[in-house]
Amino acid sequence: MKGKVTAIIFIALGLATLVFANKITYFGKEEYKKFIETTATVIEIEECEITDEDGTTYGERNVLEYEVNDRKYHITEKSCSTIGKKIGKTMKVKYNPRNPEDAIIPADDIGTAIILYILGGSFIIAGTVQLFRRY
Repeated sequence: MKGKVTAIIFIALGLATLVFANKITYFGKEEYKKFIETTATVIEIEECEITDEDGTTYGERNVLEYEVNDRKYHITEKSCSTIGKKIGKTMKVKYNPRNPEDAIIPADDIGTAIILYILGGSFIIAGTVQLFRRY
């Protein structure tokens, strides 16, 4: 009986994690579905800090420029990385057609989404295995 309760808790936790992941990431936000995709170019590389258990490391993030109706707009990545960046590289951005300054970089949410989806799926699998395990 105790094993089944634990299994149900794991499954519920997994489902809650998946719902949470879908709500906080780009993929689940309804307002972004109306945004228009365009190509942006990296025009600058900005220094940023990454703090881990060993202290502070310096990384980089891209500053992107995109154009809507002959007007240029800028957006900076949220994520900071030690992976080399390159000026002139192109990336996809999505902007609000009513307010082109309001934009997102879909790639910024991919890492968070992957981690949360894997975590949620792992809880569901662990709970299912526990639920159907024979004692």
